[in-house]
Amino acid sequence: MNRNMGNKVEEEKNTLKNKLNVLILDDERQFTEELDEFFKNAGFNPFIANTGQDGLDILQKQGIDLLILDVRLPGVDGLDILKEVIVKYPGLEVIVVSAHGDMDTVIISKWRKGLP
Repeated sequence: MNRNMGNKVEEEKNTLKNKLNVLILDDERQFTEELDEFFKNAGFNPFIANTGQDGLDILQKQGIDLLILDVRLPGVDGLDILKEVIVKYPGLEVIVVSAHGDMDTVIISKWRKGLP
């Protein structure tokens, strides 16, 4: 292998090591698949979870740098997951999303009830 080829391989390895891990936690599979493709194309390392428990499992096992969190998940309140994330992963960046128009009211109500 020539020197330039060796340098290129080493650069690619370093690039892979430096990719940010993004967890997309949303019950809408089409949405998560589209975001997965977007983040891969942008050079990120995405993970997908469609249930709250799957998302928490990924958070525990992977070094996640960014969480994209739907506030309405089946069987669990996304804001309860947010509470847990704030406590267990205080440095984790979180983007909260929702397809529902009434989320401002829900989020304000939750904050008043003790969401950090």
